[in-house]
Amino acid sequence: VEALRGPWEPVKEMVRLFEERRNVMVEELRRVPGFEVAKPLGAFYAFPRVAKLLSELGMSVEELVDRMLYEKAVATLPGTAFPDRAGKDYIRFSFAVSVERIREGVRRIRELVEDLLTRSKR
Repeated sequence: VEALRGPWEPVKEMVRLFEERRNVMVEELRRVPGFEVAKPLGAFYAFPRVAKLLSELGMSVEELVDRMLYEKAVATLPGTAFPDRAGKDYIRFSFAVSVERIREGVRRIRELVEDLLTRSKR
């Protein structure tokens, strides 16, 4: 009952922080070549589609996620980690971290993707 009565200020601040993080995550992920990003309406993760990128690179989503982890120290989940195989073209990114960590993580991802694309065109 007390949770429903308030105080509401801490909740409003938490919502504001997650909206900011979501917006930064979406903005930054949209700068990564081959990422198609819709703005999430709930939760605290983004789920960009990377089908065209995977096709161009000739790799699976699991391979791409492994490269992110082992080459750039960015942990994320392939869409195939979820029961529905429809996730094979998606990657799940959490934005339950600071804006600075979001920017740094996506910068590393963008660097990896740009390098992989450059090498695939040789």
